[in-house]
Amino acid sequence: MCPPIKRMFRVKFRFPILVFVLAGFVSVRAVSGTPLLPDIIMDIQDIQQTTLSNGQKVIRFSTNTVNLGAGPLELHATNAQPDGSSQNVYQWIYDSDGVNHTEHFAGTFAVVGGRLRFLDSADYFLKELTAGNGVGGIVAANQKVSYCIVDSFKYTTQPPGTPANAVYTTCGPIMGISVGAVKARVFHGRRKLRERLN
Repeated sequence: MCPPIKRMFRVKFRFPILVFVLAGFVSVRAVSGTPLLPDIIMDIQDIQQTTLSNGQKVIRFSTNTVNLGAGPLELHATNAQPDGSSQNVYQWIYDSDGVNHTEHFAGTFAVVGGRLRFLDSADYFLKELTAGNGVGGIVAANQKVSYCIVDSFKYTTQPPGTPANAVYTTCGPIMGISVGAVKARVFHGRRKLRERLN
């Protein structure tokens, strides 16, 4: 067992495809009802500190992306580049009338191994713990990369509008996270934030 570390673990969530406050986004809208917005949070689980055979200390943890909003996070990939290296992605936000939706340009994302690659979907920071339990400077940082955004399972807290079954189940041109659903970090194992912790 490793001795306790004198660092503080912090996560800053930054999901670039959510377009609540992005400047310069493109949207197409037929207004008829109230927008049902997603509310994405990160649920960090299974934080462990281990020591590698070379003596380096490593923090490992699992991440779940959870939608607790009134509407789904739904992404539509369109307009692939001629060489197949990237695709434009739009976020659809449905209205409360159940008929209309708004389309927002979320960005152009790389295609790796036939799947969309969402860089920098979350930032992780390891900060120093100072005297008196204060928070010091950043001593290590890493980013989460997401490939497939689907409903993995239902979250423990299910807001109104949670569907009975998973809606987004495959990696394809339409992906998303339903209301009350979790996109688990299941495809690429646990995130690693490596830094000598001394």
